[in-house]
Amino acid sequence: MLFLISWPVEAAQAEIHATTIDGGKMIIPEKGKKTAVHFWTSWCPPCKEELPQFQKFYEENKNRTQLITVNLTSQEKSKESVSRFLKEYHLTLPVVLDPDGRFMNLYRIVTIPTTYLYNEDGKLENVIVGPMTSDQLHSWSAKKIPR
Repeated sequence: MLFLISWPVEAAQAEIHATTIDGGKMIIPEKGKKTAVHFWTSWCPPCKEELPQFQKFYEENKNRTQLITVNLTSQEKSKESVSRFLKEYHLTLPVVLDPDGRFMNLYRIVTIPTTYLYNEDGKLENVIVGPMTSDQLHSWSAKKIPR
């Protein structure tokens, strides 16, 4: 892991517009869907283990849950290493590049991986600092907001 702590911030409650590596436009969080924003790097051992699980979750749940992964490109050797990683692990889930550290600073990421979890109303529910399992993703996505 890169550092030891991370914490939620007010900026994490704001609506943020981002562009994926393939040019897609994303709004974080997407109201009406649960949204997971996952921060990672290609050299992070836990990220290598969890991203294939995130890919499977994305394929099974993309119509009802928004999953966005943010590669902390400013912490990578090169953008090409990210592309190689995505190909090697057969990842097609949405990837936003963070070449200048904007998202890293906005979300105050100091531990890799870190995942921000939003409810259907776009409110921050939880921040998972460190690895996240497929079971945790499924458990979170199944919870509904009490009305």
